[in-house]
Amino acid sequence: MAIETYVALAALADGEGLIYYGQRTRTPLPAELEALLDGGMVQMYFGSRDARVYLWLLDGCTAPGESALPAPSIYSHPVLAAYVRRDRGICHLCRYRVVPNHRYAEARPSLDHLVPRVEGGSDYPSNLAVAHQSCNKARRDLPIEVARARESERSPWWRRHVA
Repeated sequence: MAIETYVALAALADGEGLIYYGQRTRTPLPAELEALLDGGMVQMYFGSRDARVYLWLLDGCTAPGESALPAPSIYSHPVLAAYVRRDRGICHLCRYRVVPNHRYAEARPSLDHLVPRVEGGSDYPSNLAVAHQSCNKARRDLPIEVARARESERSPWWRRHVA
């Protein structure tokens, strides 16, 4: 039943996989939607200045670009966890595993803008990827290919704790 619900939601989603769900209410969610949320296929998020509820299909990005809906907040811990699930817990720069709540902050996940904000990049899901905090800081606004080449040469001390 949840698969049919996911397919129906995918038909409603925009190119970024975002859907306007409705206003915040105290009524319980349908069981099928709860199953998708619990299964990690859909992430719920809220508008920053209103009482609107949005859904993000984690694998639903079909046509990257600007959306009429607000992007999920990059400062929200549940949204960061959703990005980690979407990217299978792998840093897109060094290809090592990211570990939420790791004892070394360098090994924890952060969100890296594929097209940096200074070059017009957005906070939409198609422009964000998971990276270690140290990899993200080392990249700064370098092109991805240059940053990946640097990361393959670098061997930080903390990597032996996440391999």
